[in-house]
Amino acid sequence: MCADLLRRSFLQAPGGSPQADLVLGALVEARRQDRSAALVVDGSLGGGAASRRRIRALYADLVLLNRHEVRALLPAASCPPGRRDTAGTPELAALAQEIEAVVVVKGDPDRITDGVRAWQVPAGHPGLARHGTGDVLSGVAAGLLAQTLPAADAAALACHLVGTAGTALAADVGPGWLSQDLLGAVAAALRDLLTTPGGPNRGA
Repeated sequence: MCADLLRRSFLQAPGGSPQADLVLGALVEARRQDRSAALVVDGSLGGGAASRRRIRALYADLVLLNRHEVRALLPAASCPPGRRDTAGTPELAALAQEIEAVVVVKGDPDRITDGVRAWQVPAGHPGLARHGTGDVLSGVAAGLLAQTLPAADAAALACHLVGTAGTALAADVGPGWLSQDLLGAVAAALRDLLTTPGGPNRGA
C-alpha cells in the first residue's frame, strides 16, 4: 500500500533555490509525459504570473496556500485596496480556473474552490497556525488523493481531519503539542469518522 501511495502521489513544497528550480523543471517535464500520479503543491512557488504558469504546467490536483501565499500568487489587480490580506471567492475561483487545480486557503475557516464551486471547512484550532502543520495537511491530502478521492473531496476531508486533530490535541495536551503529534491525532480523527454511526462506513 505504501509503495502504491508513493507511486500515485507527489507532494511538492515551495522552492526558491537553483536546486529546487531544477527539481521543479524535471517534475514539469515528467508530468508532461505521465500525469497518472496525483500531485499536491504546498505553497505559491514564489508567487506571481510565472508561478501560476508553473503550477499549471505541473498539472497539480491541489494547491494549498496560506493568506500570504494567496496574496503572492494572485494577480495584483485582483487584490483591491482595503483587502490586502484577504481574497474573495471570485478571486480564488479565477485562480483555480487559471491554474486548473483545486485551491485550498488555510485559515479560520479553511476555504476550498475548484473554480466553479466553493466550500468552507470550519474545523480547526488557533494552535494549528504553527510551523509544520501545513506539511501534515499536505501529506494527508496527498494520501487521500492516492486513494483516488476527487481533489475537492480530498481537500475537504484533509482539512476536516487536520482541524479536528488540532482541536483534540489542544484539549488533551494543551498548547505544548508539537507538529509531529498531529499525525497520530489525524489517524485517531479518521478512525472516529469511519466508526461514527451514519459515517462513511454506514451499511458496511
